[in-house]
Amino acid sequence: MNSKCYLIPFAALLLFALPALAEVTTLLTLDGVPPDVVCGELWQENQVDLKFVPTTDEDCTIGGCFFGIGPDHVWLYPCRLVVDFVETYNVSRVEINLTDWCGIGCKNAFLYDGAATVAAVSNTTVASLQAVILVPAGGVCDRIGISSCEGQIHEIRIVADIVLDENSAWGSIKALNR
Repeated sequence: MNSKCYLIPFAALLLFALPALAEVTTLLTLDGVPPDVVCGELWQENQVDLKFVPTTDEDCTIGGCFFGIGPDHVWLYPCRLVVDFVETYNVSRVEINLTDWCGIGCKNAFLYDGAATVAAVSNTTVASLQAVILVPAGGVCDRIGISSCEGQIHEIRIVADIVLDENSAWGSIKALNR
């Protein structure tokens, strides 16, 4: 029998043996920020840690931690919002809806893996809603930093790769190991 005849069933067997990959999205709507939150204070939304912190040398100015809370967004003027998902899953991309009011390049978003910046993007529009997407270089990141001298963050979507766990009832999911 020809060796090519064995190759096709073997390839099909490999496909069934590999776990299925899927995506899960964690949505942060920022509509549950505590009204009395202060700079540096941690709160959670959808099991993700968030906090406002002073701006850094990566931002439009250094040391500002002035923010406001709207019904469906937060204001940064100037401030940095840190979103920490180190305890969650393998992040493949982060999508952020934002509006900037201080000029092109004034609102910045960064993905970090420890101390290293693995992706960065700045706004390209002013006074209109813009969606920015960050993809971590090397596929690993553990937090987001978003800053502005005057701008709004409306929504953050954290998209992660997952593996369907064939040993669990109903195909529940488990986190990918990094």
